[in-house]
Amino acid sequence: MSLVRRLGEWKGEICIYDEDTAYGEPVKFLRWWPTGIRAFDFYRNYGEDLRNAPVRHSGAHGVYEVMTKLGSQPLRIQLARGGATVPINFEKVPYPCPKVKKGMKTRYYDGKWWKYLKTRGWVEI
Repeated sequence: MSLVRRLGEWKGEICIYDEDTAYGEPVKFLRWWPTGIRAFDFYRNYGEDLRNAPVRHSGAHGVYEVMTKLGSQPLRIQLARGGATVPINFEKVPYPCPKVKKGMKTRYYDGKWWKYLKTRGWVEI
C-alpha cells in the first residue's frame, strides 16, 4: 500500500495525517502533522465535507493542497513549521485481513494482503 495523506483533526486542531503499512507485519502507521489551524474555525469556514479529504503535497516545504469542490482551485494548507514540522502523534494500529471466503488461504506480504486462487495463484486483495 502506498502512502495515503488525508485531512484530519487531532485534539481540536486541523492536521495532515499520513497512513502507511509495514512490509513485514500487518500493521498501519499513522502520523499526525499539525497545521496550527483550529478545527472549529476551519470547518465553519470551509464545511464539514472536508473531513478525511485526500490531500496532496504541492512541492513546497510543508504545503499541501485539498480540493474543496470539483473544478475549483485547491485550498492550500501549510504545516505549523513548514518543512521542519515534526509529527504530534504517531500510532501503530492493526491492519486486519479483509474478509474472504471461508477456507481461502491468505497471507500478508510486502505491505499488502493476498489471497490464493487455484486458477491465478496469489492475487492482491
